[in-house]
Amino acid sequence: MANQHRRGEKKPMIANAEGASVTLWAPDLSTQPARIEQGEISLPKTGVDNYHAMVIEQDWGRYKEALVQYIYRRGKPSKESPMRLVNAEKTTFEVVPAPLPRGHYHYYTQQEWGFKLRFQNKPLANLPVVLETENGSRIESQANAQGEVTFLLPDDFPGIVEGERDRRNADFTVTAEHVDNGITYRSALNAEYRINQSHWQSLDMGIAVAGLGLLVGGFIGRAKSNKGGK
Repeated sequence: MANQHRRGEKKPMIANAEGASVTLWAPDLSTQPARIEQGEISLPKTGVDNYHAMVIEQDWGRYKEALVQYIYRRGKPSKESPMRLVNAEKTTFEVVPAPLPRGHYHYYTQQEWGFKLRFQNKPLANLPVVLETENGSRIESQANAQGEVTFLLPDDFPGIVEGERDRRNADFTVTAEHVDNGITYRSALNAEYRINQSHWQSLDMGIAVAGLGLLVGGFIGRAKSNKGGK
């Protein structure tokens, strides 16, 4: 439904804007409509920091589609917990992060992350759930009796060179569908994920330890030489 540019605050794009409405939720749960111009979404400013939620909804009558994306913004302190925003009912059927990455942390490959399904703000059990990545991976699972599901984010970035720092990111979506009273609800959570730092951090640590050993060894060697010269 939506994708984004990569510089500054990402500029959300919507492939089919027909009948779409976009709402930005602030940390204090206040809402503002966003503009859609030629498929590009212009989000209003709130002036506060912390997570915001962009909610895109399209109503086709018997088929309703929603996408939620959490966006971290800078500004004056909002003094609100991100959990207040996560727990709020932002659309009828919602895929909720459980948990939402906090602060400067991110979703990383090779890590397990949890999500919850909510319909009218209540857990929805035993539904099929699909995770798809911008890099082409697709993983199918099923929510448990509490509406919870866990995915291992795939290590699917092409051309990773072990030992070399790689700052690339890509998007993934977690999607589910639910039918209620003849109406099909399709909901997706869209988020960014990054390459696990273990691809280069372990080597960095090894080099650091080796360097420390050389420094200590050199110091000890000099100390012995000085002692022997006395």
